[in-house]
Formats: sequence, structure tokens, C-alpha cells
Amino acid sequence: MGHFVINLPNNVFADVRFGIVKEKQFLSLRNILSGKWWHTEKRKGYVVIIDQCKKCILFKTLEGEWINENSDDEQYTFWQTKIDEFEASNLHNR
Repeated sequence: MGHFVINLPNNVFADVRFGIVKEKQFLSLRNILSGKWWHTEKRKGYVVIIDQCKKCILFKTLEGEWINENSDDEQYTFWQTKIDEFEASNLHNR
């Protein structure tokens, strides 16, 4: 698991922890047809903690595309752009 800090306006810091998350899928039609009974999907997960109380959980594919259940929420898109900027500037693409 990795860790980095993002500077925000008004002298606020966001603590971001990231790592590979494995999600098991059982007996889906796609898995049965492909012959895989126990399929494991890997994603890159991010937990954003602001002021030790607010939490935000984001997921990204290993190819680098965001998986966002709340695509209309401006806060999620803000965190996604901040994380992308940090990874691009510090080469944390693992």
C-alpha cells in the first residue's frame, strides 16, 4: 500500500492511501462461458482522508481509467484530477 499527501486550499491536507484491490466475482455468466469459476478482478483503490474525519473511496482500473459510481458528484471528479496530477508529477504509476 502506498501513501501520499495532497495540499488543498486554506492550509488543509488530504491523506491519500492507495493499493491494489481484488474483487472476487462468483458464477457470473461471463465466467461460466469462459471456463473461469472463480474470477478475480484487480483494481487500484484510493482512500482519501481529510482532517482525519472525512473519507472518500475511489477506484481506478489498472489501465488508468476511473471507475466512478458517483460520476455527477463534483467532489469525486476533484479528487480524481488531484490524484492524476500527483501521479503524473511524481511518477507513482504502479
